[in-house]
Amino acid sequence: MDRLSKTNAGQLFHKIRNNRGFSVAQLSSGILSPSTINKFEAGTIQLSFFNLAPLLQKMDYSLDDFYNQVQTSSASASYRKFLDGFESIYQENDLPTLKKASQELCAVYEKDQNFQSLIQAATAISLTKSVDQSYETNPLITQRITEYLLKVNYWGKLEVAIFNNCSFLLTSQMVKTITKELIYSQSVSALALINVADLMYQRQEYQLAKEIVKQVENLRLNQNDLVTRFKFLFMKNLLTLDASTARVRNQQLIDGSLRSLGSNSLASTFEVYMTKHSFPNT
Repeated sequence: MDRLSKTNAGQLFHKIRNNRGFSVAQLSSGILSPSTINKFEAGTIQLSFFNLAPLLQKMDYSLDDFYNQVQTSSASASYRKFLDGFESIYQENDLPTLKKASQELCAVYEKDQNFQSLIQAATAISLTKSVDQSYETNPLITQRITEYLLKVNYWGKLEVAIFNNCSFLLTSQMVKTITKELIYSQSVSALALINVADLMYQRQEYQLAKEIVKQVENLRLNQNDLVTRFKFLFMKNLLTLDASTARVRNQQLIDGSLRSLGSNSLASTFEVYMTKHSFPNT
């Protein structure tokens, strides 16, 4: 177990113990010393299977469920750290660096066949393709990430993030199927849905994009989430207004929401979007 997993295990154990109403002294009695549990919860030591099993059993908590949650939590933290580092390259539309990073991450996955390597490589390729749609994807990575997403039974934050970031590698039919599942299970954020609508718009799947935007209208948008509200209105205008009106409304939106805040680079990106992609026939 790596340092990150060790920390997550201790934090999860602490949460379970509190929820079950056990003090450290009560839980440790007859099994371990209280100081050992304190150190485990603090992330300074790890417990063996033989020590952890009776503690979880005493709290009526499945050992399998515990390990699954620790692994998911660790994967989420590692993926978030990767995204934080990759975001600046993507936001700058630095295509040469994006392509280089994608190739390097593909090579890592082909060597170690690790899950983290897979989702990082797939994300890098997908985001690169979102900048340059002619970019040739890696068939192995595309196949493996597709297989993974098709097998997902529970859509947590990690799974939704992977789907959202890797959607440029998926067929429109698969995106549609997964999106419906996410809406039904109420596991997806408004921004994630808007990003999927954006992808469908770029693929000229206008009816599906319109259906997704309509679903977003049924969600309660956070009034303080300016990015989500902006992109929702931007996409809604494109999909429901005629081209001339949509262009005027969106330019007003860009000037009032982005340029007024000094986000000139982001404003320019959305202006280019309207010239780069065809307007639907409304």
